[in-house]
Parts: sequence; C-alpha cells; structure tokens
Amino acid sequence: MNTETCTPLTDERLTEIRNRRYDEVTPGPWLVSEDQDGRALVYVERETEQGQTYAQVLLVADWATEADVQFVCSARRSVPELLAEVKRLRAELAARPTRAEALREAASAEQDSLRTDRSRWQTLADALNSAGAIGIDLDGTITDHETASVVWDRDAKRWAVADYDTEAGESR
Repeated sequence: MNTETCTPLTDERLTEIRNRRYDEVTPGPWLVSEDQDGRALVYVERETEQGQTYAQVLLVADWATEADVQFVCSARRSVPELLAEVKRLRAELAARPTRAEALREAASAEQDSLRTDRSRWQTLADALNSAGAIGIDLDGTITDHETASVVWDRDAKRWAVADYDTEAGESR
C-alpha cells in the first residue's frame, strides 16, 4: 500500500523498487554519528589489514533531522526485507482459494452434508416401507401388532426392539 494514496503496490511498482540494485549498495550495518560541525554522518565501520577499525563515511546530511538519518540507515536493511515479505505474502495469497472458490466449496460441502443427512433418512424410510404392514401407535411405538415393536427407551435415550405381548396388546 502506498501510504500517501492508499493504493496497492502494482507489480510494475514492485519491479521498479526491486531493480534498484540493492546488491550493489554498501553492505551494512549503516551507523549514524555527528561530525565536528554537528552534521549527521551515515557511515559503516571497516577494518584495515592491520586490524584497526575506521569509519567509512557514506553520507553527510547537512539539514537532515535525526529521524531522517535513522530512516535512511534503516532502509538499507528494511527495504530488501520488506520486498521479501511482500513476495512471501503474495505467494501465500496465490496459493489460497479465491473468495468465490471458497464460497463454492462451502456450498458444495453443505450440499454434501444435506445429501448425507437425507440419504440416512431415506434408508430409514426404505427399511420401514420394506417391513410390510406396520403402524405407529399414538405413543410413537413402531409396531406390526404381532411379533415385535420399536420403542423409545427413555432411560437409555435410544430406540430399542421390544417383543409384542399379544394378550395385553402392547410391547414389553
């Protein structure tokens, strides 16, 4: 996102930023100091062949604020890191389904679930229909009024088969 216009970075803009030859920029870390006149210096530490450390000045900032200089120094490391992160996130987004694909997949899964639920009930209905002359008593018992019944066992909270008592005319 461009913070001034709030528009997404285009591929062309990212290519333009990548083509700035960061590999040719002086390696960091870039450091900040002041010279004897109070001007901000951006420098890197180097070592001589004899092992002595010295400052190689990259920039002298006459009118820059401390924040300006810190920003310039951090850009050496931050810009390549941010470009890599943009690349990683775009690859991650590309691997994800689009919103439309996700909605289609969710709708399909819901249809499959409804089909599965319906087929379960269809199997039950088919079994009842194939059982022949059966009926449902007022208490919900499924019975043929001759040999057995299917009753709701309130204690077990499940359907159970009960033998039919022909003398009493009820399941037991």
